[in-house]
Amino acid sequence: MNLFENETHQNYLRYHIYPKQGLLNDPNGLCYFNGEYHVFYQLNEEKTDHSVKAWGHATSKDLVHFERQEVALRPGKNDYDSGGIFSGSAVVHHNQLYLFYTGVIIENGEELEAYQCLATSKDGRNFKKHGPLFENPKDYHIFHVRDPKVWLGKDQKWHMVIGAQLEKIAQGDIIHYQSDDLLNWEFTGSIFEDNHENLGFMYECPDLIPFDDQDVLVFSPQGITNERYRFQNNYHSGYFVGQFNYNSSKFEVHSDFEELDYGFEYYAPQSFSHDGNIIQYGWMGMMPTEKEQQIPSIQDNWVHNLTLPRKLTLKGQHLYQTPLKVLDAQFEKQETFSKTQTVTSKAMKLAFEPSSEFELNVFNHLNISYESGILTLTRDGWTEATKNEVRRLKVSDIDNVDIYLDYSTVEIFINKGEYTMSGHYFGQQSDIITVTKGDFEVACCYYTNS
Repeated sequence: MNLFENETHQNYLRYHIYPKQGLLNDPNGLCYFNGEYHVFYQLNEEKTDHSVKAWGHATSKDLVHFERQEVALRPGKNDYDSGGIFSGSAVVHHNQLYLFYTGVIIENGEELEAYQCLATSKDGRNFKKHGPLFENPKDYHIFHVRDPKVWLGKDQKWHMVIGAQLEKIAQGDIIHYQSDDLLNWEFTGSIFEDNHENLGFMYECPDLIPFDDQDVLVFSPQGITNERYRFQNNYHSGYFVGQFNYNSSKFEVHSDFEELDYGFEYYAPQSFSHDGNIIQYGWMGMMPTEKEQQIPSIQDNWVHNLTLPRKLTLKGQHLYQTPLKVLDAQFEKQETFSKTQTVTSKAMKLAFEPSSEFELNVFNHLNISYESGILTLTRDGWTEATKNEVRRLKVSDIDNVDIYLDYSTVEIFINKGEYTMSGHYFGQQSDIITVTKGDFEVACCYYTNS
């Protein structure tokens, strides 16, 4: 990856997008334009905190080899985005790239206003701001209306969903607009029916994904009560399966809310479509501020990364997530082992098919075990308060496991993407991987960057 060719610190990543310096968070503006994939992302250019946000920018011909570009959008000296360029999306129309984002006004730490804004580009490198598109609707918090996601509907109109908070009762919502030309937008109201399940005080980063005969509504609710086997993190990301009615502008929910990832760090995912594939990135980084500010990579003035690009497939009412095949081609099989293996690189993939219960220890910092229908991921956290952090997943059978390790990042895919678990890990003193329970062979494949 050109993105990483001159970076050699032990925590630097080899095949995940991360910032050269500063803090990265939500993926934004995912698209294919002018023969390139464009991955924008929330970026604090100077500091490893959330004080000011711009849109970072990386491009690729194949979603494997990336180049960092100049920052696409920065806060301006104006009355709509001087406090930051928050999350949004992109569409391509008439050979032009349209970027939709939330501009915010913040003064002396006080969050004052948010606006849904437009920027355009004819070349994917230079961007022109056009300012706010409309006033925020009444009944919603003036600042907590953000993260516009735009798509072309089956009715050939443009549609936009935005995360929101009802002002009087501090309840999350998703609101909807429609347009014929991407410039003039009509507000239609909440996307939900009146009796929809309340999932917290704020819904962020909505994404409506059309499949052949069903639609999936992805969003990141804040305020869900933690459970032992679900909602184990600070905030969460998940989805409803249902149907978007283009006549009523309502989403008819047909399923329970299901999490997208059961690991430690996964938030604010966004998808785009190209060549018949629906591809999604997520942010690996949502966590409490005190814990975040102790992440070891901050010593090198950077923090957080995006997930691998994941292909989405809907089977019944369940989303499957799998790494792109083009990425797997970058891993070269070196050896197999059944007990212990000393590795020569920590940018690698492990793959195995357990016949029953198992346990695998990775570098003395990650432990993955399966017993009595519970998959448990344990990591040695980087603070005294987070030693032996645990995430658990109920899964009746496990036929195969693929583990992608990238120095300080891990992504685990269970049963060919039926479930995933993602997170950071640091402080790898050991180069040893050990099967401590079970009788199976592990294929060890190193990332080659070819």
